[in-house]
Amino acid sequence: MKVLGQDVSVVCNQLLAMIGNILQWILRVCGGKKAVSRQTTSPDSAFVSIDGPGGFDRLRICELPENKATLGYNVSIFTKGSTLVDISDKSALPSDLVVVRVHYFSINYADVAIRWGLYESALRFVGWPIVPGFDVSGTVEWAGSDTTFA
Repeated sequence: MKVLGQDVSVVCNQLLAMIGNILQWILRVCGGKKAVSRQTTSPDSAFVSIDGPGGFDRLRICELPENKATLGYNVSIFTKGSTLVDISDKSALPSDLVVVRVHYFSINYADVAIRWGLYESALRFVGWPIVPGFDVSGTVEWAGSDTTFA
């Protein structure tokens, strides 16, 4: 079903994000809680996760367990709504997959649009929670045989 030319779930996400952003602004102005909860001890093994549409309160900094990797939103072979995949058994990974140890990433407009609930394809193919970071730089740790890195 469409509302104002948009899928109903996108419109709902937009409204939730708007309400969340307004609430976060009010909390910050009134001296409320910190915007991002940190659930990790080491910045070398951490990732940012977005729990759902809304304000900064929907961001979490999480610990990345050993032998786990976060998924790019375009990796559709794994379970929808999963942010982590086991990479300990490389032979079980798809031949067109690349594992990158990310050293730096940026948050671009698409990542912000995801947090706001506006990036429809990311929501449709991944769902919540989702790990932002379309722009990354790092070291290729493993590359499947069907990639140009192999």
